[in-house]
Amino acid sequence: MLPVILRQYGFQVTVAATVTEALQEITTKEFDLLLSDLNIESESDGYVVVRAMRAANPHCVIVILTGYPPLNSSIEKIHHNVDEYITKPANADALVAILADRLAARKREDGKELIKRAGQADT
Repeated sequence: MLPVILRQYGFQVTVAATVTEALQEITTKEFDLLLSDLNIESESDGYVVVRAMRAANPHCVIVILTGYPPLNSSIEKIHHNVDEYITKPANADALVAILADRLAARKREDGKELIKRAGQADT
């Protein structure tokens, strides 16, 4: 259901039902956004996918869906290098707004980094 909703909002969606499938997709494609369940096949195995995505696509926005809010989301975000945790069930419009915000913020950061590098190259 969620992939259909995201496609309706204009997102290109790749679906992986297992950690193995996700890891295969990560190694063969480049992604701007990872939206993953925290518990794919077993408890907290979504972090395996997060680590692989960070290694393959360091600038990818990473959002975790979870039925259990992290005890201290700030520490969890830093520790696992996650941009956002969203507690299920999530409202589709709110979820899409968060994803769009995070993507826009990342693009601004990437643009600033390019400008900074260009300025350093001129010196």
